[in-house]
Amino acid sequence: MLITNQSGWSGNATDHPEILSIRDLECDRDLSIQEALNLKLFNGAPHCRIPFHRLVAEFLGACYLNRVIENGTRVRRVLALLMEYDGILLPDLRGLAAWLATLNQHARSILIQNDPFTIAFNADTKGFSPDEN
Repeated sequence: MLITNQSGWSGNATDHPEILSIRDLECDRDLSIQEALNLKLFNGAPHCRIPFHRLVAEFLGACYLNRVIENGTRVRRVLALLMEYDGILLPDLRGLAAWLATLNQHARSILIQNDPFTIAFNADTKGFSPDEN
């Protein structure tokens, strides 16, 4: 949702330009996405579920990307989704990148090199090594 700059999710098929349908996702079907959308993390009607706060969406997105990396996808491939061609983080994805840096040490080192200010001011740095701070 954040990477595509959309505003919410639908459990059903939708033609709304700012809403993604979970039916279009290619993911592990063991995940209960519909159940997650029904949690209090999301507001709105069943046809349009929106995270109650962008920070929650950024954290959940970073958790997902961290799992993708842990399951074998290369870090640079994942970070390519968050960066412009010159390696600068896309402004709307800085929060997501900061959470990813907090969760994943390999992504952290690349993100610190590419955008140290974003990581310093937005990530939870208490778990970072002295060299990373």
